[in-house]
Amino acid sequence: MEHTYENALEWRRKQARRTWRPCWHEETAEQRDCYRVIWKGLLAHGTGISLPCTDPAIAEKALKDCLQDEPLLFDVGSVQLSLSPSSMSLHPQYTLTEEAFTDAVFAVRDALQSFRKTRKGKPTAEIIKDLHDWIVTTITYTRTEEEAIHEAWHVFQHHAGVCDGIAKAAKILLDDSRIPSRIIHGTSSQNDEEPTGHAWNLILEEDKWYHYDFTFDTTLSEGSDAIHYDYCRLSEAQIRKDHDYDASSIKDLATDDADWFRTSDRYFTSKKKLRIYIRSCLAANQSAISFRLPFTSDPCHTRDTICTLVHEELSRALAPGSSYSVSFNEGQMVMTVYCH
Repeated sequence: MEHTYENALEWRRKQARRTWRPCWHEETAEQRDCYRVIWKGLLAHGTGISLPCTDPAIAEKALKDCLQDEPLLFDVGSVQLSLSPSSMSLHPQYTLTEEAFTDAVFAVRDALQSFRKTRKGKPTAEIIKDLHDWIVTTITYTRTEEEAIHEAWHVFQHHAGVCDGIAKAAKILLDDSRIPSRIIHGTSSQNDEEPTGHAWNLILEEDKWYHYDFTFDTTLSEGSDAIHYDYCRLSEAQIRKDHDYDASSIKDLATDDADWFRTSDRYFTSKKKLRIYIRSCLAANQSAISFRLPFTSDPCHTRDTICTLVHEELSRALAPGSSYSVSFNEGQMVMTVYCH
């Protein structure tokens, strides 16, 4: 495909057909009519979009839902609403030049084409894991004043972004794989810090919904040889240990405790089984050993108890002069042991 503005517009329009739209499914018939017109108009870079309604509240909700559902509309800036007694229209401003828009779209297209090669013939669970690992090992969490880091195209083009951009990039990859998902906006906190604005993904896997926070796993994995899965396949109760959001408009919540550690047999309620697992990892010369512990009323006591157990096992197994370090994610009760 030739690298032109017209081709970029056409590719995005066709690609948007693959998008799963959770807000669309939750709207009234009148809101859907308005949504559909807005969606088509923004995809075509329309500057005056005539709406099939005269109620500003309906138009504003349809616009908000459209932008929430469709991360491919990454170049939509401010939008002005014009009213007359018999008609209403939207007048959007676009944030990218034609050249920059073309480069951005082709960066998204190239990333999707590359990912398609790796997912061929795989079940949904493996596709999501591959997507997770690609983000964690390829994308750098970067906080700057640039508005672009909040958009998916910046993540694909520069392999850097903040939580919002990373969540949008994940949704585009999931949409391309025909895996339903939605972006969740809320707050998060770690280590007793004040809650801050945050974004992550809610993904449908094997007919059940799970929370995935790719950004948190990315920052946890930074500078480490190990990929962290602390925030993979979390239930509603698990994600709310250190995240919060308004779930009142979401019909299908993540109710199943089947996180990555449980499905990988790395969740332990027995010290004996944990010791066996650690010994097997050491026998296999694994440099990073991760596992999840049950939530308790005193996580610090649990951490200290398990650290003692870890020290006992590693003291027996490691060669003289070897060392190890331990990280503990208190919010998710995940411990990782690094052998040096």
